[in-house]
Amino acid sequence: MKTAVIKTVAEIKFPIVFLSSIFLSCMVGIATRPIDGLSLFWPANAIMLGFMIRRPELNTTKLWIASLVSYILADALLGTALSKSLALNITNIASVWVAFYIYRRVNIDAVGLKEMSAVASIVLISISGSFGAGVLGGLFDSLFFVKGFFVSFFIWFSAEIVNYAAILPLLLSRIPKSFVENNFNLNKITVKDVLPTSSLMLSLSLSTIFHGPGAIAFSVSSLVWCAITYKVFYISIINFIFVLWSALLFYKTIDTSQVNQESLLSIRLAVSMISFAPIMVAIAWQNKRTKLRALEYRATHDSLTNILNHLEFKRKLDRSLKQAVSQSAIIMVDIDHFKSINDTYGHAAGDTVLKIFSQRLKSCIRENDDLGRLGGEEFGIVFKHCGPEEAKIIINRIFKAVKSPISLRDGTSLSITASMGVCFFNPGEEDDSTAILAKADELLYLAKSKGRDRVEICEA
Repeated sequence: MKTAVIKTVAEIKFPIVFLSSIFLSCMVGIATRPIDGLSLFWPANAIMLGFMIRRPELNTTKLWIASLVSYILADALLGTALSKSLALNITNIASVWVAFYIYRRVNIDAVGLKEMSAVASIVLISISGSFGAGVLGGLFDSLFFVKGFFVSFFIWFSAEIVNYAAILPLLLSRIPKSFVENNFNLNKITVKDVLPTSSLMLSLSLSTIFHGPGAIAFSVSSLVWCAITYKVFYISIINFIFVLWSALLFYKTIDTSQVNQESLLSIRLAVSMISFAPIMVAIAWQNKRTKLRALEYRATHDSLTNILNHLEFKRKLDRSLKQAVSQSAIIMVDIDHFKSINDTYGHAAGDTVLKIFSQRLKSCIRENDDLGRLGGEEFGIVFKHCGPEEAKIIINRIFKAVKSPISLRDGTSLSITASMGVCFFNPGEEDDSTAILAKADELLYLAKSKGRDRVEICEA
């Protein structure tokens, strides 16, 4: 019952948020509207489209009508004549409808901006929605406002594509977890991290000094630099700032009445197309980094147990030995009679035992300790900043964890034991990982020779 109530509240709440966002964005757009022209910045259409792409359940006749009412209500509150308001807002709704229809027909998922195809989809629906606005806006203007169809078409089309280019990537990109949780570590920010943003700010500042149509291109190299440095979501914010800055700068520094429609269209398209480029670069670099991380993980981790493999464990051990500032414990762990488990229950069961055993070892170590599979049923652990007394506590914890019965797929319950060899390393000693592991290995086999299910410790 409680779940049903929460679901019902959510179903009611989100459409309200949706319509409120449209209304407020209309108010923002109307505030930038000259007395006899289109708004310099009209976010409502792109926001409505972004919401519908993210939440397709909003695509209902009732919400389309309610959205049109929100548009008209915002105009009415600011004193726009009803005839003009109807013409403008039917055109706005038509623009969103055309863009959303094309998006659904193309059937390319743009939410999250995970692939390059997502940007292609945004470009296509931006052009489609802008074209729809241009056609209908041109017809209304030529019929009611005594403007030529083609003049109005170019104005509507070019204005809409700038709005879509600025807002859609921001609404559709995946928000990083750190941003949602406000989990920013300012101490980790370096000069290298802020240089791309500083370069962009400088280039935008220069565009206000040396203004003109060519000033749009001042920021291209800075945008690319940002794209290969930051995540897609942050690039979409930068993209929004760039488009808005460029559009407003253009209107402030150029007399649009003296610019022919082809030039107006060209400048607005240039801003839009330039803005899509860093999004594409950021997606490409993000996917490349993801693949490199996956390859690095495969190269450094055991494929069965997902803990460090032998080579990576030794590499980390060598680094720990060089950086040691206090005593560390090195433990070798071996599953007793593992061959008989494979022979009796099969290799699949043996793999299950290895996976569960490694998970239990992992649950016994601290976050900064290292665990690796050294081969077969043999594992290594490095406990940093750990002396003999603390090591004994951890060893008892391991013994208790590994003795819990393991359930196999066929329902068989299997109990295992393990043997361990433990040695210690002190800062300043010259042994490398090979020598340290050899000592621990000797102690491990001593434990096995004394009956297994025990530990041999070399006191420091």
